[in-house]
Amino acid sequence: MSCEDPSSARMIRSPKHLQKGTCIKCKTSKGKITIRHAVYCKECFFSFIRLKFRRGLEPYINADPLSSRTKLKASGNLTLALSGGMGSVALLDLIYSTYLTDTSPVGRMHRQKIWPQVYIVFVDLSAVYPEKDEMRDLGTQIQSLKQRYPEVEMISARIESVFDRDWWTSTGGSNVDSSSVDLKDSDLPFSSSLLHDDPVASFQKYLSSLPTSTSITASIDLFIRAILVHLASWTRSSHLLMGTSLTSLSVGLINCVSQGGGYHVHEEQEEVLDGIRIIRPLRDTSAKEVAYYAWWSGLDVPGRQRPTTLSGIKEQTRAFIFGLDRHYPSTVSAITKTCAKVEAKSSSEIVAQQCRLCRRPIQDGIDAWKHRIAIRERSATLEENPHFEASSSSLGRHLCYPCHTTLSSPNSRTSMATSNTILNLPVWTSLTPRSSSLVSNSDPISAPIPQAIEEFLLPAE
Repeated sequence: MSCEDPSSARMIRSPKHLQKGTCIKCKTSKGKITIRHAVYCKECFFSFIRLKFRRGLEPYINADPLSSRTKLKASGNLTLALSGGMGSVALLDLIYSTYLTDTSPVGRMHRQKIWPQVYIVFVDLSAVYPEKDEMRDLGTQIQSLKQRYPEVEMISARIESVFDRDWWTSTGGSNVDSSSVDLKDSDLPFSSSLLHDDPVASFQKYLSSLPTSTSITASIDLFIRAILVHLASWTRSSHLLMGTSLTSLSVGLINCVSQGGGYHVHEEQEEVLDGIRIIRPLRDTSAKEVAYYAWWSGLDVPGRQRPTTLSGIKEQTRAFIFGLDRHYPSTVSAITKTCAKVEAKSSSEIVAQQCRLCRRPIQDGIDAWKHRIAIRERSATLEENPHFEASSSSLGRHLCYPCHTTLSSPNSRTSMATSNTILNLPVWTSLTPRSSSLVSNSDPISAPIPQAIEEFLLPAE
């Protein structure tokens, strides 16, 4: 670095490889695309994408991971999440061309039926932007995909259905009473008064009451995931596939950590919920590779319903990661590989409680930890009892840290809210969570000091 030339301190951008020369695989055809300094022809590129797709899916198909890979047989149906973006459309085409047609490149694998039935689920987000007509037209374009893939069955749902108890019970959900919460208190106590609004009004009021734009995007993603898992359970599916590419997965991981969800890094990549394995078969395929596959395959990509008016943490992370993927793709791959090595610290003596909102595990001792590190209003309860636990009649006791922050982060927008802070909750939050102790007595941080160091004390004489 030179003081006279500050520009010399910048990282030198790697030179672009010209898309010429022979293919690295077949050694005969002319290259058409460069992927991480390797040149592929069009035919070898398709084989390369299918190979990575099968590697990301087939090890998780059989219920017994030790069973023979040559005999793939799922224990239930298959549900595929279709958002309209390139990833989900490319995933649908790969599933159909690999396992559901007689011209499958898998060879004899196509003779056996891995899943009895394949469903695709589309969640309509028109209630998020009721003034935009293109949101309504997207559903019609999604329905047109049925003509290209006649072997699959399509299911449509609306995002406001998370507040519709009739829809919940008609699709196999338990018949539960609706509940509401008071946002005035950071512990989020349950309210006895229930707002009898229609699902659209409850959904829009829920979003408008959230403190930040980041909370809005996080809640939308949470509702979509809840609908997908619920419908996958209703269709008796054993697998739920999402078209998340390597680039989008990196965005999700960084976004999860930035919102305090480091304990859920593993669930962001792979998880099992209600006996349904959620898989992202394109997690090793970059957005560039997915785009070329969709283009060369002639796929009709309707376009994803992405919020464009919100500038939260996720949108900023997305802009940064996609810019990084354009010039330094190996760095984006390093994000997912590093997060795959992260293991959440937990007590082996306690079964993790499930968050009522996102249904992911809650870190033990999180309630006392939040009251110890968070800057809140001065409370006599905290002064009298430093090992504070939220009341059992409050929702905050049954939420993980990211969900609690989503609902209770104080800022200027919170002070501008209306005096009516009673908010209806999604239908599934009324279900009883998995029973377990919230605060571990064996945790030296949350337990009283004499009890925590008891095993290290000498016996009294």
